Amino acid sequence: MENVGAITFTTEIRQNKDIIQTYAEDNLLLMNIISGKYFEFDCMSAEIWEGISNETTVSDLITELTARYEENASHLQDDVLEFLGFLAENGLIETNTPAGQ
Repeated sequence: MENVGAITFTTEIRQNKDIIQTYAEDNLLLMNIISGKYFEFDCMSAEIWEGISNETTVSDLITELTARYEENASHLQDDVLEFLGFLAENGLIETNTPAGQ
């Protein structure tokens, strides 16, 4: 897996192995050991992070979150795609979009 263009519903995603993580109170703290950048995320962002601890597709992640929170799927999709884009831009996840997708 590598970081590639746009993230779509068929994109396979997982946490970058070069990330150190810990919790401080209710927040997830991540540090990219390659770039030296660190990040602090709230509870929902931490759930997304945990949801990609093993390789999954964006579609499967959104399905799981929608079922868990009974939230409007289109609203949740937009938020998750935006957050995953942020994670990819900062080297926190690895992505792979199958050819022709």
